[in-house]
Amino acid sequence: MVTFIGCSKNEVKQTDAGTNGNNTTKSGETTQTSKTDGTTNTTSSGNSNAEVVKIDLPSVQCSMCKKTIETALKKDAGVINANVDYKNKNATVEFDKSKTGKETIEGLIIAAGYQANEKPADEKAYNELHGCCKLPKDQK
Repeated sequence: MVTFIGCSKNEVKQTDAGTNGNNTTKSGETTQTSKTDGTTNTTSSGNSNAEVVKIDLPSVQCSMCKKTIETALKKDAGVINANVDYKNKNATVEFDKSKTGKETIEGLIIAAGYQANEKPADEKAYNELHGCCKLPKDQK
């Protein structure tokens, strides 16, 4: 995998993810998101408690945002894999439902300074984000 990181809106990223909705987990296994609400119990991580949820990220702007959110999510012991797609403004998160849940995942994103679905970002965390990670109206 090759990743170019920066704040440019013309960033380039090449990943292991295919165009069929599959994402490669940190262990190299594949998950597939297939339900219309973005959740599924179909994973190949070998964890019978694993679920996948898709979270809308309307305030995500760039690859620095991607890194910030993925880092915040992966600190949760229940998160198996997190993949932020800043161009489509969403995150696909595989998690162990016996250790964490959708609301906790949304809370981690909010605490990092970003909107999660319809829930607003933590104002203090948002104000501390790098300029390129703020909404265009707030960039200086």
